[in-house]
Amino acid sequence: MHVAAKCCSLYCSCVQVFGIIFFAILATMFANHNIFMTRGKTQAQIDDKISTLFITMGVQLVALLLFLACFMRGTKKEKEEEDRQRLLDVQKARQGVGIF
Repeated sequence: MHVAAKCCSLYCSCVQVFGIIFFAILATMFANHNIFMTRGKTQAQIDDKISTLFITMGVQLVALLLFLACFMRGTKKEKEEEDRQRLLDVQKARQGVGIF
């Protein structure tokens, strides 16, 4: 896996974590009937906003898990490639090929 792809998956994972926290704060503010958030809204509208925020947090959690899985898969592939290359180098050294 390319280094930029690993960096991107970690960056996107961090963005998802911050997004989950942000939307959790918004949901808490709506649930506590913050005057600036709920002005002129009915209880049904507030409940709809809260459920929408929880759905958004769920989608972000799924995306977070996918990004982390991508990062771990890429790291595992890199480790396997390094091990394969190391084994190939050892075999060449035993045969005397590629010493010079």
